Amino acid sequence: MGSDKSFLPVKAEKSYMKAYRLLTPFCDKIYFSCRKEQRINFQEMDIITDKYAECGPIAGILTAMETYRDQNWLVIAVDMLYTTTEMIAELIHNRPDNQSIFFGNNQRVEPLLGIYDRSIYGYLKNAHLSGEFSLNKILTASPDVYLCAAEGRNLASINTPADFEEFNQKLKQ
Repeated sequence: MGSDKSFLPVKAEKSYMKAYRLLTPFCDKIYFSCRKEQRINFQEMDIITDKYAECGPIAGILTAMETYRDQNWLVIAVDMLYTTTEMIAELIHNRPDNQSIFFGNNQRVEPLLGIYDRSIYGYLKNAHLSGEFSLNKILTASPDVYLCAAEGRNLASINTPADFEEFNQKLKQ
């Protein structure tokens, strides 16, 4: 993208504030996961600083689960601008006890919009220790993941300026 996607302008707010607003009805406390050098950008927020380097989003998930071991984690990436409160409510409503839940199918899981049950921590940690950092691969192989059908939902991330332009065009419609 060429810049921090947390600060993409979405109507009158930054993308990280959109994520915060989406989570507010569902969470008592909201944390932003970031690398050490990003902390300065979120001074007014509760932050969990990644303990793991150079391994992608699994760093934030593992760090959060190790910081607050008794918690389940509702996760949304700041660049998933098509996410709605209805999508989050569907995940919460359909989550079986003691299972993680995501949108997806047997070939693909969207790991950055879902609920990580604390019971999956050992599975994630073992995958990380073995050098597997792809949350999609890890969650697709996990027996403790429940999937909501992804069909009909826009689970796209904003990864390029063209993606962001397309998102803005859809907002105008």
